[in-house]
Amino acid sequence: MRAIRYPLFAILALLVGCASPKKSALHYSAPSTAPVQEKITDAKTAVTDVSTAIADAQTALQTSDLRSPTSERVGHALTLAEQRANDAAVALAAAGNNTLLLDSAVRNQTDVLNRTIDEKNSAITERDSAVGKYHHLKFWICLLAAGAVLSLAWRFKSLLLFIPPPYNLVAIGALPVLTFAFLWIRL
Repeated sequence: MRAIRYPLFAILALLVGCASPKKSALHYSAPSTAPVQEKITDAKTAVTDVSTAIADAQTALQTSDLRSPTSERVGHALTLAEQRANDAAVALAAAGNNTLLLDSAVRNQTDVLNRTIDEKNSAITERDSAVGKYHHLKFWICLLAAGAVLSLAWRFKSLLLFIPPPYNLVAIGALPVLTFAFLWIRL
């Protein structure tokens, strides 16, 4: 019994051993731009604080009674700093808008990727079903052909007279196995 178990296991492994690619269980989530948005918000707050400080300094400079070349230079420097702060605020607003656009594009791309993965998984499932049906049909065709060869070999066993008696039955049994294997490989 043990001697026959291993060949049967090998034949069964051969018949069932058609491997298929694995389905992808991955679903991606879009990376968050929240840290970038936080940094932009912090920078906007800092620019607002700087603009407020500049405005306070300009107010203090205008209310002071000192009119000197130094105070004029300080006033000019404060005006330039205010322009730079306004430019920074505009740049930060643009960066915030670009981040929102990027976030939207990344989410759309992630949705497309997940849809594509789902379509691939359904195609793999359909293909596996078709391959299973094909192999089932192939098995029955090979089995019928092997049965036909066995019945023909048994019917014309007198043609195997040149093989000694215990081995002629082995030859009759080997013909259907060879037929099955040949057709399985060729189909």
